[in-house]
Amino acid sequence: RISILDLYIKILHVPWFIKVCYAYIAFQVAFILSMFLTTMLLCRPFSFQWDKTIPGGICGDLLSSYSATHVIILITNVITAVLPIPVLWKFNMNRRKKIGISLMFMLGTMYVLTDFSI
Repeated sequence: RISILDLYIKILHVPWFIKVCYAYIAFQVAFILSMFLTTMLLCRPFSFQWDKTIPGGICGDLLSSYSATHVIILITNVITAVLPIPVLWKFNMNRRKKIGISLMFMLGTMYVLTDFSI
């Protein structure tokens, strides 16, 4: 998602949109760091994640953690796909091209949604 946002910044030179993209990149970096920490701290000791025979090892609620992570990933994927559409609709081109470009981005969103339904 960060590379896609960087591409948006390089292609779409709209000041408010660039600020939104940088804020969204900051959110993505914070999310990645939080997921890394969650993974590292969910089970104690750390090796209990793959070796459940360690005496005294405990884990937090793995299912809730993974479910929350996947829901956030789904939402951020959809946001990343639809983020440039308001900027594209302000371009000086005919409505048919705007609809075509918007549908291309929506196709990416549909792929993300079908990927999570499996």
